[in-house]
Amino acid sequence: IASKNNTEIDKLAEEVALECESAGLECIIDDREVGIGFKFKDFELIGFPIALVFGKRWINESKIEVKVRKTGDTHILDRDNIATVLQELIE
Repeated sequence: IASKNNTEIDKLAEEVALECESAGLECIIDDREVGIGFKFKDFELIGFPIALVFGKRWINESKIEVKVRKTGDTHILDRDNIATVLQELIE
C-alpha cells in the first residue's frame, strides 16, 4: 500500500516489490488514488496475507509498517532484509 503522489515512496515500494519477487514472494502495489481505508478494506477482502504500508512512518522515521492479516499484528521494520523478514512472517 503506497502513499498518494509521493515519488520517493513510489520508488521505495517498487524497489521492495522487486526484492521480494526475487525472493519468491508475489507482490502487488496498491497505488490507487483512494484513501488508506479503501486500500485496507480491499486488503482484507481479497485476503492478502501481509500488507506493507509505505507512508508517514517511512517519511518521518525510515520505517515500513507491516500488517499481518491472519493475526492482526502490526510490525514496524527497517528497510534492510525486508524480504527475509516477510518470509518468516508468512511461515
